[in-house]
Amino acid sequence: MDTEEKSMVAEEKTQPTQEERITAALAHITAIIPTMGIIAPIIIWVTQKEKSKFVNFQALQALVYQLLMLILWFLMFGCYMGSMFLIIPLTGAFSNSRFPTGISGEVFIFFPFCVFGFFILVELFMIIYAIVATVMVLRGKDFRYAVVADKLEKYLKSSQKAGISSS
Repeated sequence: MDTEEKSMVAEEKTQPTQEERITAALAHITAIIPTMGIIAPIIIWVTQKEKSKFVNFQALQALVYQLLMLILWFLMFGCYMGSMFLIIPLTGAFSNSRFPTGISGEVFIFFPFCVFGFFILVELFMIIYAIVATVMVLRGKDFRYAVVADKLEKYLKSSQKAGISSS
């Protein structure tokens, strides 16, 4: 192990300062503000990525997680709206006496409500997961989102190697 690798290992083992923990926690907690909360992780990541590896990783992780939340929100909203438009033909088709299926057309009126309930549960889970991330980061732990952490770590390591080799 050369001196550069030793310094990188020593730097990774140091605890983040209180300022770093608070800054990283702010990046995570903004997930409770749907759609607009994505602005804070962008600002934090852009302004702090050179100053702290801890804040760099946590803010970028929060940014990607909140982007995924936003994409999921739009997909689920599209499904909800689709289910609203789907009940019109289904209600009419199954209320017609030519279909002796035993299914009443009024049953389909509840379908959008089920979709919306599922949507709320998924969003609530994602917000609670972001709150857990906030608490862990405030305690100085290196929180890792299950979905994005490994891919981001590979990206950051590859970009560091590219930066070292180009300089």
